[in-house]
Amino acid sequence: MLLSSLSLGASLVSSSGGGVISAENSSLNLSSGRAYINLGFLTFGDIGRTGLLDAFDNPHSSFSGLSPRAIKPGSNKEGRDGFVLSFEDFSFIYSTDERALSGIFIDGGIIEAALLAASGNGEAKGFHEDPGMSTAYDTVYGGLDLSWGYLNVIGLISYADEIGFRGVLKGGFNKDDYSLYASYGSLIALSEDSEEGTFGLSGSFGQNGFHFEFSVLYGTPPVFSEDYLRKEAYVSSELNLGAVSLAAESESVFTKNGKRRHRECFTLSWSFLDIGYDTEEGLILSFDFGHFSFGYKDGLPYLAMLYEGEGDIFSFIAEYSTDDGLDLAIRVNF
Repeated sequence: MLLSSLSLGASLVSSSGGGVISAENSSLNLSSGRAYINLGFLTFGDIGRTGLLDAFDNPHSSFSGLSPRAIKPGSNKEGRDGFVLSFEDFSFIYSTDERALSGIFIDGGIIEAALLAASGNGEAKGFHEDPGMSTAYDTVYGGLDLSWGYLNVIGLISYADEIGFRGVLKGGFNKDDYSLYASYGSLIALSEDSEEGTFGLSGSFGQNGFHFEFSVLYGTPPVFSEDYLRKEAYVSSELNLGAVSLAAESESVFTKNGKRRHRECFTLSWSFLDIGYDTEEGLILSFDFGHFSFGYKDGLPYLAMLYEGEGDIFSFIAEYSTDDGLDLAIRVNF
C-alpha cells in the first residue's frame, strides 16, 4: 500500500528469476525481499555500500565521503538495510540488520564529521586470530573528513573496551581523472567482511580516451604468525580509440611465503566483437548482433537469442541461452 501511494506511475517487472515492484521513489525486489523507499527527508534501503558505513568497513579503499545514503539494493539477499533521516546539514542513520547500529553525520562545509555506535554480536574469532577482526564487541566509530579544493585528509577511529583504540589516517588529492591517496592504520571490524590492512596506496590518471588506476594493500599479520601476512595489488587500464577499445586488468594476492593468487585479463572490443583472455576463465569471445549472440566463455561455447515485444501497458523480453536457459521478463505499467 505504501509503494502504490508514493506514485501513480508504478510498474511490476516479473521474470523467471524473480521480480521487482517499483515506483518513482520506491521499489521492492521479490527475489531478495529487499526494499527501497525515498520520502525526501527519510530513505530506507541499502546503507552499507556508500557513505560512513563503507568508510568504516573499508578504510583503505576508495569511498565516497562520510555522508550516509540509502540506495536501491540489488537482487542479492546479502547486504545491510537501514534508515537515513536527513535534516539540512545533519543526517541520522539506524539499522538492526546484521548488527544493530546508529549514528549521526554533520556536514560543516570543508569538514565532515561522523559518529557511529555498533553493538557486538558475541561471535568472537579463534584464539590465534586477531580479535579486532571479529564483530563480537560493542564498538564506537568516529571520523573527520577535511577538504581544501583538491586536497583531502581523513581520520577514522574505533574503540571497544576489550580491544582499545584503533585508527586510520588517510590523505591525498583528487582532480578529474587524477588522484593519489595513501592510508595507514586499522579499525576494529564493522562486519565479518571488513577490510584487513595496515597500509594502502591507490591512484588513477587518464586523458584523451585513456584511463589507468591502481591500488596496493598491505595486510595485518595474524596473531600467531607473519607467514600468512597478506598483500594485495590491483591494476587496470583502458584505452578507447573510438570504434576500438583495449582493456587490461591484473590482480595479485601475496603472502610472506610467496604468491598465493594471481589473475590477469585482456580484452579487445570492436563493434559487435569482444575477444580476450582471462587467466582464470580462459578464452573470451563474443559476437553480439543485438537479438542474436554467440561465442565462448567459462570454457564452453554458448548461443543466445533475444526477443522484445511492447503493448499499450506492458512490454516483455524473452531470452534463451545455452548456458542460462530460458528467461522471460514482463513489465506491466499501472
